[in-house]
Amino acid sequence: MIVDPIRVDSRAEAIEKVRSGAALGALVVPADITERLQATLNLAGGPPPAVEVLYNAEDPLKRQFVEQAIESRLSDANRALSERLTEIAAAYI
Repeated sequence: MIVDPIRVDSRAEAIEKVRSGAALGALVVPADITERLQATLNLAGGPPPAVEVLYNAEDPLKRQFVEQAIESRLSDANRALSERLTEIAAAYI
């Protein structure tokens, strides 16, 4: 699946792009996701790292395509992260 990202400067702009139909979906990554991920890795507590996914629901087929594309990319990212965490944990053993 080919995904052409549209970069925006804010969550509000992403919502507007999805609502207007300029984008079929949006993946909103919080500015502090790196810090949240680091805190999770260090077992420091706090809110877990998370992203928000928004979809344009006007066309169910397009929405399904976007859902699958985003789920695929997130799965790839999760797999890469898991592999890296395994490497880090192995270094401690």
